[in-house]
Amino acid sequence: MFKKIKKTYDAIQERFGEKKIGTGFCFLPNRRWSMSRNKLSNNPFTWSGLLRVN
Repeated sequence: MFKKIKKTYDAIQERFGEKKIGTGFCFLPNRRWSMSRNKLSNNPFTWSGLLRVN
């Protein structure tokens, strides 16, 4: 599985350039946008983020 992911990742970098895709939390140079924070979902790993079943 990892080999397929790595092969796809390498193909994207080869076609579009090394700075067009990143993995995980990373810094992309010359990025002129930022994620809209108002669209974030609740954190399920906190007590307030847990689902409640009534």
